[in-house]
Amino acid sequence: MRFNDIINELKNLDEAQLTTLNKAVVARAKILRNHNSAVNRIKFSVGDQVKFRGRHSDEIGTIKRIKTKKAIIDTGASRNWDVPLSLLSVV
Repeated sequence: MRFNDIINELKNLDEAQLTTLNKAVVARAKILRNHNSAVNRIKFSVGDQVKFRGRHSDEIGTIKRIKTKKAIIDTGASRNWDVPLSLLSVV
């Protein structure tokens, strides 16, 4: 079944079925996010030089700590950044 066919079939579902479907989609999305976080945690180590997009420009810094889904990055400025792992790339 193609994606467009699935979207078209939504018109035939009642509210209870849509609610059940929504719960299944949210659960699947959570599994994928957790998997991606685990993959990203493996890619990075404390001490790695990384790059990420700050508020106004690209920032380069060193990973001080890796948390579940974010890392603390020291950019050498007066403060540290708490950056999602998905936004980091190794320099």
